[in-house]
Amino acid sequence: FYGRGAHVATGDTDLAREMRLAARENLAAAFLLFERGLLRAAASRFYFAMFQAVVYSLAKRGERPPGGRDSYWSHDLVERAAATVRGSEADALLFGHLRDMRVRADYRKERVERGVLTLVRHDVRRFVEEATA
Repeated sequence: FYGRGAHVATGDTDLAREMRLAARENLAAAFLLFERGLLRAAASRFYFAMFQAVVYSLAKRGERPPGGRDSYWSHDLVERAAATVRGSEADALLFGHLRDMRVRADYRKERVERGVLTLVRHDVRRFVEEATA
């Protein structure tokens, strides 16, 4: 269900269902990776759990990205939509923080601090669980 690059295709009629499953799976993986001390990988999985939960919410509401059937939910579009899922600007801030941490962890191989992940992991869990309920 992934499109080109890091965007998500909307042509799949099962997008909402697939995103819900992926969000929950990535959340579980993030906690396992965190507990094992694999912090860069955990940061990436926390981000994608939230990303996929937002896409699930959008798809469930029948929303599609601009551009028609073969368009993709870009990271920028999903970040802007994060606050609409639960009606909280704090969710958009959390999403932006996770996105920045994921980019640094995945592409710059910068250290991810355990304390930072400790602070955000329960917020991400709550978001994913509520958004995909």
